[in-house]
Amino acid sequence: MNETKICKGCGAVLQNEFPGKAGYVMKAEQELCQRCFRIRHYNDLTINMLDEITNEAIEKELQNYADALFVVVTDILSFSGFLKEGTLKSFQDRKVLLLINKIDLLPKNANLDKVARNISKELSVIKDLKFRYFDILLTHAKDDHFRELFEECVHGVADRIVFVGNFNTGKSSLINKLLGDQRLTVSSYPCTTLGFQEIPYGDYKLYDGPGSLSAHNLLMNIPQELHHSLTFTTALKPAVYQIYSPQSYFVEGLVRLDIVPQENCSVIFYLNNRLDIHRTKTENAERYTENNRKDFLFKGVHDVRTFGNIRRSDVEINGFGFITLKNVKKATVFVPENTAVTLRGTIL
Repeated sequence: MNETKICKGCGAVLQNEFPGKAGYVMKAEQELCQRCFRIRHYNDLTINMLDEITNEAIEKELQNYADALFVVVTDILSFSGFLKEGTLKSFQDRKVLLLINKIDLLPKNANLDKVARNISKELSVIKDLKFRYFDILLTHAKDDHFRELFEECVHGVADRIVFVGNFNTGKSSLINKLLGDQRLTVSSYPCTTLGFQEIPYGDYKLYDGPGSLSAHNLLMNIPQELHHSLTFTTALKPAVYQIYSPQSYFVEGLVRLDIVPQENCSVIFYLNNRLDIHRTKTENAERYTENNRKDFLFKGVHDVRTFGNIRRSDVEINGFGFITLKNVKKATVFVPENTAVTLRGTIL
């Protein structure tokens, strides 16, 4: 291929010489790479591009958009871990719209005004954040009012609008919603978007690019073939437990939670509804672990976080969900190695 063309689905440079590489097409006139075609039609990840994208390369590319408005996208299941990473500080003195995506995953009776206040409270504890423009928008890719709310936030701020954020936060899905079609490829796999591409949108130019890799997201620390099974498709249905003695909870082979209760103790799981939660007395937890060792992904390699004297707080497991704890004397969380676990104020 002599002429440089960009895949309209993922932004990769199209080529017809190397079948195992990004951007491969069988015919030069094709506008969608084979990888995008397979993802769209068969949910088949033919090429894993995790090793082809680096945060350093993304940051270097973003230097070309100094005067743009940066739509920094995170999602409701990992925003506390995202804030803890300090990503927002890299946009100091820039124009920023912080977009909290996937709020449709919250229970249908969630008070979104309260959620917004609690998110603002989380932001307020981050020191020395200064922006030329800053706003917050809570939304999701199925929201029929998203375009109207988005245009209200960006009106008069900048002509170029760059969508940035960690992988799998829904940047491409949101752009598709703005455009009213499905031109950008979306999937549950990290690094679906491979390159930056410019998209005309009224008086603006939108830019979609690869998601940054967060080493502390649970999805980065488990086998990739499990990513699709962990995709959220429906609103979270709370799983509520009242606890009167030390209890342990096992969520598939992914997460273990040990609880030492105080009076009127309760635990509420806000996780993928397809995940099974097994409950046992803590005195039996080690025996259960040994008997099911082959089913545990971390197989002895895990991180442990311990929190004490919790009156009412959320434990967020980055990219996985959160657990609301009430009147807990001690909580111990076991997760795959490198996965971020954050104790925060409750958002619901």
